[in-house]
Amino acid sequence: FFTAGDTLQHQASEEIDLTATSRYVDLTAGFFFFHENIEYPNHSYASVAIPNYVLPASPATFQTGSNTNMAGYGQATFHITDTLDLVAGLRESYDDKAYALPAIRGDSGEATHYHLDWLGELTYRPTPDIMTYGKVSTGYISGGDFHGITFQQETMTQAEVGAKADLLDKRLRTNLAWYWSDFRNFQAFSFVASQCAGQISCIINYGAEQIYGGEAEITAIPTENISLSANLGYTHTAYSPVPSGLAPRSEE
Repeated sequence: FFTAGDTLQHQASEEIDLTATSRYVDLTAGFFFFHENIEYPNHSYASVAIPNYVLPASPATFQTGSNTNMAGYGQATFHITDTLDLVAGLRESYDDKAYALPAIRGDSGEATHYHLDWLGELTYRPTPDIMTYGKVSTGYISGGDFHGITFQQETMTQAEVGAKADLLDKRLRTNLAWYWSDFRNFQAFSFVASQCAGQISCIINYGAEQIYGGEAEITAIPTENISLSANLGYTHTAYSPVPSGLAPRSEE
């Protein structure tokens, strides 16, 4: 027994961006729109001989889905001094996902999510060749439905501090950063039958996941004909609570 089918997908997206600059503040505002329709016509066949390699006719299962995303955003960069900038931004998102599986379970569903994300960043340049920064921002992934199982949106808060410098008459360049991310209701695949209502797999919300680490990029140019580069990174990942059927995870 096997299934043959294809996917028919149509999408449209548009984005409008407006900017304005001045001595004291730079402004950006915009609107984003995305929409898609998806159809999955499938045919199922029994494992029998196929005369002349032509697949026999069979009833088709027909699945449909749609996804609409809209967002309005704005960002302002305030030039507090010649060496100090403050950035603040907001983004309001709307997501609507719908599906229909009439031939399989006779069900359908729709999930709508709204979310407000923000960004704050401070940049300081003590000299023309050194730039330091610190920023905090949020983000999210909308929820939806997979194999008839509803899952919620995933949210994230992230912080990062770093420095970029050109030293020794630009013969030494360093990029240093340390970051921290906190995910809530993070989404992941599950193959545990009790979590998937009898389905083979599903997407569920596991809880919290934390990631932190650092990165260093160093480039040295001792002579005009020699360039030396080195990269170093460290990442630590852990989540809690431990989902049913999975082992604890902590990675470095």
